[in-house]
Amino acid sequence: MEVPFFRPTIDENDRDNIRHVLDSCWLTTGNWSHQFENDFSNFIGVKHCIAVNSATAALHLSIIASGIKPGEGVLVPTMTFASTAEILYYQNIRPILVDCNLDDLSISEEDAIFKIKQAVNNNIKVRGIIPVHYAGKMVQMDWVEAFAQKYSLQLIEDAAHCCNSAYYSKTHKKWLKKAPLSLTQCYSFYCNKCITTCGEGGMVATDDDNTAEIIRKLSLHGLSSNAWSRFGKNGNVFYDISFPGFKHNLTDVAAAMGCSQLQKANLMNEKRKNAVKLYKSLLKDNPYITFLNDDESNFVHSYHLFVIRVSSKAPVTRDKILTSLKEQGIIPSVHWKPLHLHSFYQKQGFVAKDFPNANQAFNEIISLPLFPSITKEQIYYVSHTLNDILTC
Repeated sequence: MEVPFFRPTIDENDRDNIRHVLDSCWLTTGNWSHQFENDFSNFIGVKHCIAVNSATAALHLSIIASGIKPGEGVLVPTMTFASTAEILYYQNIRPILVDCNLDDLSISEEDAIFKIKQAVNNNIKVRGIIPVHYAGKMVQMDWVEAFAQKYSLQLIEDAAHCCNSAYYSKTHKKWLKKAPLSLTQCYSFYCNKCITTCGEGGMVATDDDNTAEIIRKLSLHGLSSNAWSRFGKNGNVFYDISFPGFKHNLTDVAAAMGCSQLQKANLMNEKRKNAVKLYKSLLKDNPYITFLNDDESNFVHSYHLFVIRVSSKAPVTRDKILTSLKEQGIIPSVHWKPLHLHSFYQKQGFVAKDFPNANQAFNEIISLPLFPSITKEQIYYVSHTLNDILTC
């Protein structure tokens, strides 16, 4: 049996929407993009959404809109993908890497406090924090909001792994999909995410009118109007450039698929959740496997990823497990190699000893295949194969 790491769920509604766009001959940002923005805004309960071509673009535009200046610092978890920190280098802003919690691999409050005090002692002005909602479980944003307020930080959420996620806020006394004090929240619609927009795509969500206006202009060269509004029957062909921007907009082809994907987002999330439950029932008795804390009483998990930790006392190494799974037709992954272990970041002066939890986690974690259409037979095969490898 072969089990891919991921397979997108594409149905006739997705194909019909894309055909509508192709038949209209308007392929770039237009009516479908605006519809997707409105639908997503209603879905997560945020005032403004701006569709862009990736979560990287969403983060990039957010950091520009935040007003953080070159040379200033932003706290970023070391346990994240490249984009969370690299967008800071685009603007000559200094990333300050923070260790993770071992129980769920989210950003560590304790280390964030230590790292900001250390930065201040080194005369670095820290102006922001970007928590990452790892694997689909949101960071408990109450402490992040309080931390941001205490140190006067701009707060930008990396929600690339989220779509259906939520957390219960004791501060605000309700369930939330976005922290009220965050400037923006940045989503990914890459091919393996909770919903996809033809393989690439992203969204910026914000409740701030001015931020929304700036980001919308930044996403398309700083133009005062896009092509859809200029070339419409009553449009004005002229536009103004109020500041230089970027080519970060989303096409209507991608947005049309996003609209149909969003309609089945809850169903796909339920299928992911059921798949994780089956995995856990089949792996729970393995003494070498630990599950990440998902705490369903305080969090709604999108289960973008199903990550396990394998004990260092296991009879085989994590890397050997990865190889053995592949040899038997199963494609696993690792999310992620922490940023501080990459050569570029080591050249910037980051050293492994400052991130003990991330170092340990990196040698233990495996992301198992997970997608809405994964079958029970595939989950049984992955689980039994993994159990067999760990009892050799």
